[in-house]
Amino acid sequence: KGHVTLGVSLRNLKEYSIRIKDRSPFENPPVGNDGAVWIEPELVCIVESMPTDKGSFRQPVFKGIRNDKCPLDCQLRKDI
Repeated sequence: KGHVTLGVSLRNLKEYSIRIKDRSPFENPPVGNDGAVWIEPELVCIVESMPTDKGSFRQPVFKGIRNDKCPLDCQLRKDI
């Protein structure tokens, strides 16, 4: 959907034992992420963003980690 920079830092995420990856873990990473730090998709977070017609984030802000959800429960469904 896009990248989130505001409200999140590697220093904050390290308390969750993140694993940094050499490349994007996604088949088609969003455009504009040159120099991004990719992490293993093991966490679920809350991100607030402005509405957009493009299906991507607009001014996204990281709000926190959700411990009550599994990443596999948060995949986009193509049948909707």
